Amino acid sequence: HLLAGQDDEAGKWAENAFRDYPNYFFANVICACTRALAGRLEGARAVMARVRDMNPALRLSNLQDLEPLRRSKDLASWTDAMRKAGLPQ
Repeated sequence: HLLAGQDDEAGKWAENAFRDYPNYFFANVICACTRALAGRLEGARAVMARVRDMNPALRLSNLQDLEPLRRSKDLASWTDAMRKAGLPQ
């Protein structure tokens, strides 16, 4: 849903996954992204802190290594959301 531009739907699923599987890395990543895109920056940054604890080496500069995306616009959208959530360069 996130890469399809369905931010509200992505947010619902991400919050459910984050609640049910708080230690699942990608649930945290998507939750941070959807909160950031919804303008809930404090919550997004709190979840991004968990993401960074799980993967301290993660940066915007190596984001594509985590999840290679075929379409450049998907990578740009994901990078923008991760930046808003507080992932460093």
